[in-house]
Amino acid sequence: MELWESAGFDYDNQIDDPDSDWYNSLGQGMGDTLRFADEKNSYTLTDEGTYISMHQEIDDLEIHVRGDERLFNQYGVIPVDGARNPELAEGFADWIISEDVQNMIDDYTIDGKKVFTANA
Repeated sequence: MELWESAGFDYDNQIDDPDSDWYNSLGQGMGDTLRFADEKNSYTLTDEGTYISMHQEIDDLEIHVRGDERLFNQYGVIPVDGARNPELAEGFADWIISEDVQNMIDDYTIDGKKVFTANA
């Protein structure tokens, strides 16, 4: 909501208006959303990794804004109490935050473009 308000939109009255055709709530995965935006010559919010992996099939879309800290999307791993196999859960968490795996995450690219930033 904060993003819509900062852009000057009255979210409740503009997005939920059944007569409004400027906003589409797709309920789809990111790949399908990017294909829709490409077909409709429209804008969308997406993660850059999905965009990079699909750039050849959505070649009419281009990135206009990147790096807005309000859109920071961090992944995490948390072993939970009550896991069926707590030792396996802890082992996975230890593995994913290990230096070797963090380096693999940080070095991962698609078509030579960095996709993730490791931050364990």
